Amino acid sequence: VVAETEVHQRSIEALHEAVPLAFKGNPAAVEKVFERASEGVRESAVAMVMRAMSANAGRDYATAAALFREATVKDPEYGGAWFGLGMVLDPTLRSKQGTAEEAIEAYERAVALDPSNAPAHLNLGALLEHERKDVGAAEEAYRAAIEADPGYAKAHQSLGTLLCGTLAPQSERN
Repeated sequence: VVAETEVHQRSIEALHEAVPLAFKGNPAAVEKVFERASEGVRESAVAMVMRAMSANAGRDYATAAALFREATVKDPEYGGAWFGLGMVLDPTLRSKQGTAEEAIEAYERAVALDPSNAPAHLNLGALLEHERKDVGAAEEAYRAAIEADPGYAKAHQSLGTLLCGTLAPQSERN
């Protein structure tokens, strides 16, 4: 059995290799990368997330959702599994396997477990802004994304757009 630290290292390496392949529209190559990375660790939550990402890249969203859910049950403290689940549940993204409220819940769990996950904060903010219409909470999420990654341009853009739309700082809206 492979040590958990090695599994995490494999998953990071697999992500770096797989993301460009996914953007090039090569799901078969992405699947091979994740299969190779998860050899010997099929039952770990990290391996399930890698398989879910492979299914997502291949546009098999139902399988991806099932695997992300399974990973959150296997390891409820794994923020990456909750973030992935949020992404496949998010009705504003391509997969649309759930509701806004389900995705918000998954993103909230992801950022609680891993406050450094800027994309999770950003996606949470977008749903809070556009689905719940909760401008104050959206602003907090966008600011958390910027705090997690000060160079995250999408978070700055989303916060700027939100603030331009409200024309009042959060302290004056509450």
